[in-house]
Amino acid sequence: MPRDETYAVDLTELVGRTGQVTVGPLDQGLPGQVQLKDAHGNWHTVRACAARGEAAIPVRTIVLLVDRTKNIFTAIVAP
Repeated sequence: MPRDETYAVDLTELVGRTGQVTVGPLDQGLPGQVQLKDAHGNWHTVRACAARGEAAIPVRTIVLLVDRTKNIFTAIVAP
C-alpha cells in the first residue's frame, strides 16, 4: 500500500483562499503570480490580476482570491 496521498483540486476550490503575491505587482494588465495552499495543505502557484478598481498590489502582499476566469484569478488585498 503506498504511503503517499495525493489530492486532485479543482481550481474553483481556490477561490476564497488567501495567498501571497510572488510575481507582480498585480494590476489589471498582465497577470502576476500568487502562491497559496489548498484545503489539503498542498502549495499552488496561480496567475492572478488585481480586481477592477483595485490599486496595484505589490509583491509579498497577502491577497484574497475572489473570482476566476479561465485560468486567471482575480485578487484583492486580504482584509
